[in-house]
Amino acid sequence: MKKQNESINKNHSRVFLSGIFNACRGRVVRKQQSVEDPRLQISGMAPLFDNSKKAFTLIELLVVILIIGILTAIAIPQYQTAVQKSRYATLMPLAKSVKNAEEAVYMENGSYSDEIADLSIFVPGTVDDNKVTNSDGMVIEVTSTDSHNFVKASKTGLNNTYVMYFAKSTHFPNEIHCEALKENKIAKQICLSYGPTNATPR
Repeated sequence: MKKQNESINKNHSRVFLSGIFNACRGRVVRKQQSVEDPRLQISGMAPLFDNSKKAFTLIELLVVILIIGILTAIAIPQYQTAVQKSRYATLMPLAKSVKNAEEAVYMENGSYSDEIADLSIFVPGTVDDNKVTNSDGMVIEVTSTDSHNFVKASKTGLNNTYVMYFAKSTHFPNEIHCEALKENKIAKQICLSYGPTNATPR
């Protein structure tokens, strides 16, 4: 009888402990479910806090900065060259017009003129003997000597000079020269782009 009572007490203890364990387990489950409360999420969107997404590493950021630096080092000089080349191209039409006018003077008089006012064309700007300076900073200058006859065009802020020799010039007849500052790489590149034989330092 005594052994029977002890076994009954053990069974009651096991049931009691099992109930306590299940109750605690239920609280843990409910607590976990409460963390995943759908009210903390926006309908149709990912959770507000997604630990699966990682930020950029330091190496990745350094690689991006390196690529940007390389592209900048290549793009900026090319852009500067393109801008200077377009400015240099604006010298050509007016210089060509002055050369044609000088050729007309030579056909009529047998010699070239070193005076802008003697030409049959209008060159906009302030005339000073053999030189004209316009509002854009462009300077057109004619030179007529026994050995050299040419028109030279330059512009403020431009490191290149456009030179056209006249047909009857003793030196370089009918040649076109691009002059560039020796220490300026962009200016030399512009001259070389128009042909290495016409690139002359100054």
